[in-house]
Amino acid sequence: MKMRYRIPINAMRAVVLLATVSTLLSLCACAGDSGRLPEEVKRVVEAVKSDEPQKFAAICSYPVERPYPLRDVADAREMEEYYKVLVDDSLRRAITKAPAAAWSELGWRGWTLDDGKYLWIDSTVYNISYISSAEKELIRTLSEEEIKSLPKDLRAGWHPATCLRDMQEGTVYRIDVNDNPTAPADSLYRLCIYPPEYKLEENPKAVLTGELKMEGSAGVRTFYFRNGNGDSLEYSPDDTDDEEAPNIIWKPTDGTPVSCRVQKAYWRDLIHPENTEKLLVR
Repeated sequence: MKMRYRIPINAMRAVVLLATVSTLLSLCACAGDSGRLPEEVKRVVEAVKSDEPQKFAAICSYPVERPYPLRDVADAREMEEYYKVLVDDSLRRAITKAPAAAWSELGWRGWTLDDGKYLWIDSTVYNISYISSAEKELIRTLSEEEIKSLPKDLRAGWHPATCLRDMQEGTVYRIDVNDNPTAPADSLYRLCIYPPEYKLEENPKAVLTGELKMEGSAGVRTFYFRNGNGDSLEYSPDDTDDEEAPNIIWKPTDGTPVSCRVQKAYWRDLIHPENTEKLLVR
């Protein structure tokens, strides 16, 4: 015969009371935490919770950088169009369900969620590090398309990192990243240089290999490339301000360093110049 244990009524009431008090304290703590968040964070949470593209677009700083070969989001109008691609269920849940403790303020960098995993906010959203599932699929398909446009001997083992164009002479600089993350540090990246007289579908004038370093407390990105003769080239996409484009600096072993202003370009636009319609994704 099975033994049955009776729990005293007073004990049951005590357990129920304890659970109720615990729940109320938890809710109060959450409300208190929410109250401690700054207005700029609350605006982001409310915009995402309401799922209104216009409201979210109004609190972003532009351009909003997206991983190449995706296009950067240039302005609020583009963000309204792109919102559903970027803000998926995972990002929405992370932002709207995060407890106050998941948000942190990191000095001049502003506020971030989960140590920078999702986004960064000062007075507005200025960086979105999260990549949605839809974006990951677009990156995969667009990267494959780009690599297939290269000569066969340049395809295997690489995928696109970025593309630049000399603002004065039109020279194109294509940077690819090695598919093998364990490759030697100085060959994790490849730079292909195409002066204006070179066709992009053919072999470049020069191919250099190099690395990407994150420097300083701000994590400034700088590419360092070198050829077999010891000539080197440096490029930092973060070495800029609101009015000037970044520089590429060429340092020959037997001459004076030369710098040129470059701007971000899109390889698909350059090899298909007939496509003049500027869509975020093609």
